[in-house]
Amino acid sequence: MLPLNGVRVLAVEQYGAGPFGTMFLADQGAEVIKIENPNDGGDMSRAVGPYFFAPGDSEFFHSFNRNKKSLTLDLSRPEGQAVLHDLVRTADALASNLRGDVPAKLGLVYENLKAHNPKIVCAHLSAYGRTGPRAAWPGFDYLMQAEAGYFALTGEPVHPRQPTERVARAVHDHSRRSGLLIVIGDAIHNTVDGVAIAAAFLTDARLGVITTLAVIAHEIPQEVGDFVILLHAGYTKRKALLLNLLASFTSVAGGIAGYFVLQQTQAAVPYVLAVSAASFIYIAVADLIPDMHRSVDARSTAWQVALIAVGVATIALLQEIRAGH
Repeated sequence: MLPLNGVRVLAVEQYGAGPFGTMFLADQGAEVIKIENPNDGGDMSRAVGPYFFAPGDSEFFHSFNRNKKSLTLDLSRPEGQAVLHDLVRTADALASNLRGDVPAKLGLVYENLKAHNPKIVCAHLSAYGRTGPRAAWPGFDYLMQAEAGYFALTGEPVHPRQPTERVARAVHDHSRRSGLLIVIGDAIHNTVDGVAIAAAFLTDARLGVITTLAVIAHEIPQEVGDFVILLHAGYTKRKALLLNLLASFTSVAGGIAGYFVLQQTQAAVPYVLAVSAASFIYIAVADLIPDMHRSVDARSTAWQVALIAVGVATIALLQEIRAGH
């Protein structure tokens, strides 16, 4: 059970800031009901690319709205207000990131909702707050950049020779460096996998085959994930695939090097296999059973430990049977 199971949150939100906040509530088990305006196509982020899933299916929208429910509701009409009030009666909170003066106009503030649910918690996020002379001012990325001075750093088209600080390029370069670190880490990981396979083959050919299959089983989803990360870091599909292949081939180099080195130091083979076995147990527990991340209560933990113990006991039993023959 997740910490916020049973909590219902109504979210009248747009684009990034509001959806990003309620996404964390949904990730922790809250039932987040996203309310979208049917008159303007819903959340404007639905129209923002990229569209990797399908034409018109925004990945940007999905990245901020996972685990949520959604409905369209025209809050400017009495019928829409009636539906909202029905939802409020069973909700724990209402969140919005509309312009500062809009929540009151749409009846989303506590003064309007307390009659339907006195326990409702109302949370409002806006650029300049809901009071003061700037309450009705809109707040958006470009406006914030202009007010904060970032636009002054990027130069003007009429002055092409003016020295500029390319803010977006700096962020992009940072993302590309992060992608390169993923490739380096993957190459090191694959090299170690190659050494583990070599140690297994030096012990027994059948063990070598089993180890190779185990490595392949956990490497395929990892390489697919790394490929997507490289795409998001700004690499082209061709370059991301090439880097993935280069990182994968380091397992071959690790296997060849490990084979010749371990032949000269046979005493190290059992230790290499022990570390490899521990790593595979970790992978099985932490990576290949995602539901274990969601179950944190004592009963589920006890079941997990028991199942791991059964697996270890099964391996020991098979080893004894093999030794007896």
